[in-house]
Amino acid sequence: MARVRCLMMQRDEAVFLEPWLRYYGYLFGYENLVVFDNGSVEPSVLDTLARYARAGVTVLRDFADNAAFQHKGAIIGGAIRHLDETIGAQGYDFALPVDCDEFIVALTQDGMSCARQAIHASLDAMIGRQHAFSIELSFYNLPGRTGWFFPDGNRKGFLAAGTIAELDHGFHLPRSRIDDRSIETPFAYLHFHNRPFADMQRHAARKLEGLVDVTDHEALRRFRGAGHHLVGYFFMDETGYRTRYDDAVAVAMPEFTDLMAALGVPAEAIDGPADYPVQLGGRLGLRLPLRDGVERRIGAFDGLAYIERSGDVREAGMPPLYHYLLFGRGEKRPPTLVDHAPEAPLPPDPALPEGARPPAPLEPQYSLLGR
Repeated sequence: MARVRCLMMQRDEAVFLEPWLRYYGYLFGYENLVVFDNGSVEPSVLDTLARYARAGVTVLRDFADNAAFQHKGAIIGGAIRHLDETIGAQGYDFALPVDCDEFIVALTQDGMSCARQAIHASLDAMIGRQHAFSIELSFYNLPGRTGWFFPDGNRKGFLAAGTIAELDHGFHLPRSRIDDRSIETPFAYLHFHNRPFADMQRHAARKLEGLVDVTDHEALRRFRGAGHHLVGYFFMDETGYRTRYDDAVAVAMPEFTDLMAALGVPAEAIDGPADYPVQLGGRLGLRLPLRDGVERRIGAFDGLAYIERSGDVREAGMPPLYHYLLFGRGEKRPPTLVDHAPEAPLPPDPALPEGARPPAPLEPQYSLLGR
């Protein structure tokens, strides 16, 4: 099984820190998680870091100022080089830099999966390759549409052990010193970027602290530094924020909610209880927006049926959901949607691996909804 070192920088991520630790602990083991604390002061966050450090997570506290956040890529890249110098390829296979609100999933023949076996099966197939690896899809949670995600081509990446040449601030374009090519991988991220509106503005202001005055709209318009993608939140109101994805294609992943519950993370701890208007049976859901006069449809995505109708996709070995979202929809290929899907089994291994048991139950303060 692939050995993955997972590295993340955070500051006062009271909502996502413990769910992130439990999820990646389930996938890779707590002993393989490295958290760079960027000066947290919230008591709940400090308590979480202390508890998980006792469980085996490496917590580094030497990067506490805003300047460290601006050099996040260089700092985490330096840590990966240190891994190469100390334990090398004999000690791990991949370095996965990731943000605190991102949860990796595998693109499979039936849609997407967060099961440990599915993710490791794809990683195991890449062991020995010395490229940089790219993750071409992210799924952003829809504000006010709990359980649904908007697909976006926000590229991220990771590296094989012993290969790092450079890691950029956002982990978008890591480079291998051995092979300049970047290889696409069958992974995606569930990215819980869209918090409640007031919290989103507070989060953005904190990230931009010391870089730009968020009360000065002219300064915001001119700003092009790290974190500039957060500027737009200061030019919209809550209604616009909540409705901007209403006519977008969207994906639901009940398997993720079920797995997180099995790991002791209730739905309201991240994004609230999901609301699916049709019976998905635990399977991947797809919402098609109004387009070309065609009525909106919602149903369970049947990836195997999509492949059966698309011989070129089958021959290319491309995950069906990936193909449909990036190519098939633009080519007006119809997906196969099931209105009432039969119950899908839970991920086959919802329990944490040995040595990765959660130190204590989640506390109520981890709710995004303020419950």
